[in-house]
Amino acid sequence: MKAALTSKHANHIGIVVNDNGNFITIEDTDKKNPLSYKSRLYPNKKVFQLDRELTIVLKD
Repeated sequence: MKAALTSKHANHIGIVVNDNGNFITIEDTDKKNPLSYKSRLYPNKKVFQLDRELTIVLKD
């Protein structure tokens, strides 16, 4: 999954940890996204959220 160019998370990669709802939670495996944050739901990961409308599915 990749963020569309119009997203503030464009060019950052990660692993999808939750894709329910309008926002997709992504684990920041690249460790370079300044907008990633620690979440109580995922205590050992830094995550960021993508608006579902601003994502591109690269591979199912």
